[in-house]
Amino acid sequence: MTKTPSITSPATDAAASWIERTADLHAAQSRLMGRHWHATRDDLDRLDVVADRFVLTADLGWDEVAKRARLEQWLATGAQWYLDLRIEADEREFLAEHAPHLRYIHVPTDDDLEAKGAEFWTPVLEGLGDALHDDSIGIVTCAMAVNRGPSALFRILLELGWNELEALDEIATARPVAQVVYAVDAFEDFVLSTIWPDRPSDPRR
Repeated sequence: MTKTPSITSPATDAAASWIERTADLHAAQSRLMGRHWHATRDDLDRLDVVADRFVLTADLGWDEVAKRARLEQWLATGAQWYLDLRIEADEREFLAEHAPHLRYIHVPTDDDLEAKGAEFWTPVLEGLGDALHDDSIGIVTCAMAVNRGPSALFRILLELGWNELEALDEIATARPVAQVVYAVDAFEDFVLSTIWPDRPSDPRR
């Protein structure tokens, strides 16, 4: 007896595709978590360039003299803006004194391994504004640029039209210490923004 072929709507097919792609991304991100990782301070402080314009690196540090020297390295890249994902620090006063021309975008985020929803990703994209598409060079950091920074950059690449697996590979190749633990959250946010562009950034609304 021949089975009647199942009939699915385009919407159902699209949903199945997103689910499969999310599963593939989760597997790829999990492999990053399994990489042998012996990061030194030099590994974290590297200025790793992604997609020819985004510089992933650890934060400026705490020592005032070392911070100024490190900031000079950042500025030498031609950076015009600085996206800081740390909840534990704020560089507004330091930059106002030492690099007032460097646009500071602060999206304080806890690296608590909890799911990150639109309340995280929307401020990242809105904070960048025109810099998202103008080819400007920017610094993207958290404390070590292992999870929060690389995950935010992953969401940015998705917004720029990158395929999710290619974006993850681009980041992982450029920055060997990156684990991008919030990549799946970022992808799910991208999918939601595609099918529900007017959704509230605050899920409690």
